[in-house]
Amino acid sequence: MSLAEIMQMTVAERMELMEKIWESLRLDEEELPIPDWHREILSERLKRMEEGMVETFSIEEVRRKLKSS
Repeated sequence: MSLAEIMQMTVAERMELMEKIWESLRLDEEELPIPDWHREILSERLKRMEEGMVETFSIEEVRRKLKSS
């Protein structure tokens, strides 16, 4: 499918196509390359969480904060 063909689609059709593409990638996630720097960042974040150095919020707390701002 060319870019020209995609641009002829409505925004809703393009969004639906994008969702289908993301879903197809999720189903093949074992084949997706993960850069080492991603692994390093995730490892560091996990370490900080385990050491209690990260403040976390429940989804309810996030929603309340968003509503009040």
